[in-house]
Amino acid sequence: MLGLRLPNRVRLWVQLLAGVGYLALVAVGVTAATEHHFLIVFVGVVLGAVFCSGLALLWLTLWALRDDGRVGQFGLGSLFFLTGFVSIYFAMVRWLVVSLQQNWASQGSAIELFLVVSGICLLLSLLAIPFVLLMTESLIWFAVWLVHRPVVRRWLRARRNPGR
Repeated sequence: MLGLRLPNRVRLWVQLLAGVGYLALVAVGVTAATEHHFLIVFVGVVLGAVFCSGLALLWLTLWALRDDGRVGQFGLGSLFFLTGFVSIYFAMVRWLVVSLQQNWASQGSAIELFLVVSGICLLLSLLAIPFVLLMTESLIWFAVWLVHRPVVRRWLRARRNPGR
């Protein structure tokens, strides 16, 4: 990241904070445009980013593990995941357009507003990819670290063997 040789733990913290910082900037913009409370918007943006990155991780894992297709073949599962991402994107754009129309009583047509908001959301989503991927890597390593704690291991063992 940025050509710096940071220790692993410090690098993961920087990645996590950079991802959360970007999502906070997006939440500030949405809050200013829609006049919703920042905390609610921020939690929604973070949960949406974590959900979408988890969905992408699942998609890539299933794609990498499949052995029944030819190289470069587009599978039905990939179509379902892609449809899911597109529906999440358009649901977010629709929510923003409806919120903007209610709060600002826009003078232009709804189609123009929809096109502008969808373009801005597409740009913000593309810019978010590196931040969210690095943030997801940090969260995965945090989960690995957490699972290796003795208290968590005992709890997981107890859940796996409830009769003991």
